Amino acid sequence: MHLANNMERIQFVINCLAECEKLIKKAYFLFDEDNDQYQSWMFDELSIHYFSQLWSNTGCGWAGKGMIVGHAFSHSKNFVAISKQYGVAFVFINRYAYTCKLNEAFNKALIENNLPGYIDAKEGKTELEIIELADEK
Repeated sequence: MHLANNMERIQFVINCLAECEKLIKKAYFLFDEDNDQYQSWMFDELSIHYFSQLWSNTGCGWAGKGMIVGHAFSHSKNFVAISKQYGVAFVFINRYAYTCKLNEAFNKALIENNLPGYIDAKEGKTELEIIELADEK
């Protein structure tokens, strides 16, 4: 049972990294001025944070996005990839939720393992500076 849980966690991280690669390519394409051809993209450093977060319902921060949720405390798998080079964080709360700028509010939320959910980010109920939401792709 323990091995199965670890494999599930590893697969979740791999899926998040694959999604990060797509987001990074989308956000940071570098074009040759002469022919507009894709040249390269890269991060000097990408720090990864993976942690569980407790929510007051089964929506895990996604409640209201066409979800029926239960009134039970639930844990989400949070995956955050941070690029200090570009000053952004890619936030996954069970799946890709949003991209935000690095600021004090983000640092505090990360330290406290208490990231705002997708709905709070969408409705502007957070101090985070949201760059992109999951459904705006």
